[in-house]
Amino acid sequence: MRRAMRRHDVLVASSGTHPEPHHLATGLRARGVQVQFLSSAMFPRDALMGALSQKKVLPQRLRQELARRLLPVGSHTRQNTRSLAALEEVLAWVASRAHPATGRRAVSWRTARFRAGLAQRVRDSTGTLSAVVGQYTSCADAFAVRGDFRRILMYPIAHHDWMRDFLAEEAAANPRWAPYLQGHDIQGFERDLLEAEIELADLILLPSTFAASTFTARGVDPAKLVVSPLGSEDWSPPEDQPGDDRAFVVLFAGQVNQRKGIGYLVEALAAVQDPRVQLVVVGKSSDAMRAEITRAFGRTRFISSMPRENLMRQMAQADILVLPSLAEGFGLVALESMAVGTPAIVSTHTFASDLIRHEVNGWVVPAANRSAITSLVEALAADPDRVRRVGGGAAQVARARTWFQYGLSTADLLLPHIERPR
Repeated sequence: MRRAMRRHDVLVASSGTHPEPHHLATGLRARGVQVQFLSSAMFPRDALMGALSQKKVLPQRLRQELARRLLPVGSHTRQNTRSLAALEEVLAWVASRAHPATGRRAVSWRTARFRAGLAQRVRDSTGTLSAVVGQYTSCADAFAVRGDFRRILMYPIAHHDWMRDFLAEEAAANPRWAPYLQGHDIQGFERDLLEAEIELADLILLPSTFAASTFTARGVDPAKLVVSPLGSEDWSPPEDQPGDDRAFVVLFAGQVNQRKGIGYLVEALAAVQDPRVQLVVVGKSSDAMRAEITRAFGRTRFISSMPRENLMRQMAQADILVLPSLAEGFGLVALESMAVGTPAIVSTHTFASDLIRHEVNGWVVPAANRSAITSLVEALAADPDRVRRVGGGAAQVARARTWFQYGLSTADLLLPHIERPR
């Protein structure tokens, strides 16, 4: 029988915009744990930032950004959410729009303020805490506080040193796309911070078996690793989606860079013989990136970043989504595509081994393999019944893995560790 958890027994903290810490806090609360969720980037609607989002004296883009950061209506953690370094977060957002270099320094300042504030909360609560669950980059200072509590690190991507080495090899092997790599240059203080968090953590929560494999490859004790695949919104595909029967639409969505494998995708599509195949790229990208993509595959249409609801509609209009990532933590956009019935081709460096059954609810290709993508896209464009069948299996899997389900199942994985005597 579980012992009674004390009030605010668990702190869940995140200085970024990843959704999983909030959903984990919701799951812990649903399991009867007293949780406080600390965030610099997600705001209760009745707090200051919620009120500011309605102030028409502020620039529209700032109001829209504040509104985007509000906790969902009906959030189970609303009463238990506290903003930490929220003003610093807003200032960092404004600075990023004004000048990218200044924005990066402002984000570092915001994160440092968040870490210091979280550490102080932990010092003030050491007599009652059972655990601190912190998103990476948020919790090194808090984990260093002396106290009899569990330290659980949420790490949303492959190990930083594994990415550095793997993507350095990629840059040497594929120089055309090397300027568009991302996430391979973590060094100095930032790397030291991540190393400290990993060393101090009792457990490391990872979103995929692949991500966990990169930690063991870097010498992290497998006993410290817990894998819980992410969830998606509970979406249903819009009825009667307009489409062009003359085209076979391949969708790529999210961060448009070579870490996500965009170069391999466009070069693979260029080798497809079917002229009906078109590519739609959704996400922010530089002029140089767009020009390089267009040179590789001319039948490409670009769409800027859009609200999630609009993106889901765009997904429902596509025939397939392709996410050929080279270094991933999970690959959430593929699961979201599956939720609306649009099946996905994903690389082995995603959540593939956790949720995808090849030819049943999706397709898996080796990372950095153009020919595998070419062959598969060519075959799928010629077989719409196959696409529909696998799309049905994809929707079934994704709709069983909602964010609420993620919160509950992850809470169930962590609670035995939280409640175990140290």
